[in-house]
Amino acid sequence: MNNFKEQLKQELRTDAPFTADMKQRIVNKQPKTAHAKKFNWQVSIISLAFVLILGFVVMLQVTPNGATASKTVETLPTDQPNGVTASKTVETLPTDQPNGVTASKTVATLPTDQNELFDLLQQNETVLPIIEPNGQLVVQPTIGYLMGKQFGLSSIPMVIEPDAEIKIGDYIAYYHKNDIIVAPVFGVAGDKIQTSHGQVTLNGNFLALPGAVAPIVFEDAEQETIFKFYFRDLANYHKTKMRYIDVDLDPLHEDEYAVYKNEVGQTVSVINDAQIAGKVIGLKNLEPTFTLTTDEQTLYDAFKENYDLSVLVGTEPLTIAKMYVLAESEGDYETKFAFKPTPERLTRLEIVKYIQDKQKIRSYYSTKKIQRLVSAYNYNGIEDAQFEQSSEIEGTIKFTPTYGDVWMLIRMIKNEQGIWQPTTK
Repeated sequence: MNNFKEQLKQELRTDAPFTADMKQRIVNKQPKTAHAKKFNWQVSIISLAFVLILGFVVMLQVTPNGATASKTVETLPTDQPNGVTASKTVETLPTDQPNGVTASKTVATLPTDQNELFDLLQQNETVLPIIEPNGQLVVQPTIGYLMGKQFGLSSIPMVIEPDAEIKIGDYIAYYHKNDIIVAPVFGVAGDKIQTSHGQVTLNGNFLALPGAVAPIVFEDAEQETIFKFYFRDLANYHKTKMRYIDVDLDPLHEDEYAVYKNEVGQTVSVINDAQIAGKVIGLKNLEPTFTLTTDEQTLYDAFKENYDLSVLVGTEPLTIAKMYVLAESEGDYETKFAFKPTPERLTRLEIVKYIQDKQKIRSYYSTKKIQRLVSAYNYNGIEDAQFEQSSEIEGTIKFTPTYGDVWMLIRMIKNEQGIWQPTTK
């Protein structure tokens, strides 16, 4: 049987219409370099879509309400498998589940109280640690369905273990046409899966996992802002009305798994063992490579004293863009917004109020480690960027992120003082 599975895997990987670049992206341990796809992403689209709209892309490592002390630890035990040592992880570990489905993964009746429902989903969700690959395979998802606390990290490179046991609630990476997809597992061999308007049932009971529970009507806007990503994935967060595709699957065969899917509607799809690249065991640790020179750091510190733009007169556009990106990577949103032009540039009081209003979202989804991870993913490579001036007052910072596959563009405009500023316009 093992030889048969290996043969299927080889056939799938041979026959699948992957380009050489795609194959490298899927199983290469090194950062990939983009060549083909070019897409204009403005800096605010990246930062706001991740950092602001989505809880600011950063979520993951905050212990959920109601979680017990045994759910999270500061470091890994020293006897981790596959050579992963305690120093290789930071902050939060995924919940260790025994074989099969635990009693809390499925329930005969879902809680009617919203807080109790959220507590249950938080208790059951898989929170991936940030780790160094340590020789393990790294994949770059082309489609990612991370749910709950980690919804905004769906594009981050992920560490996989091809031979690890796969359980309900785990994330797995698998091949599908030209894509490598990461999705949560909702069923394994022998399981009977049904869905109805977004609610997944597993062997007759309700599956209580992020992405498996039918959306609810939130009691207040704050709850909706914080918890809506337990019911939908990143790619579909903006939709006001979700489409659901109900299924009634036959019991899964020995080599089959049921996974979350949302291409044309939220549903559950069946994949086979030959498609699986491996179980996702963590997010690859990324650190920003962009740093300021001594002179740039002095200028940056002077600007932060009172946000006087006049200190930036004569400064190169790339230097200003690097300082803007550095402020974001450090979670210093007040300084970040101070670089922006009027009317995009908020007053200091407006910035402080905005940050305070968003604090509950950040406290749930954001940590400094995650912000650095996201900034490294988005902006590593900016140190080699080129500035292309298109008019007397307009230009673009252009570069290919180390871990990205599209051009990153930061639009810049020159104000009346002759100072270049990053803009969303």
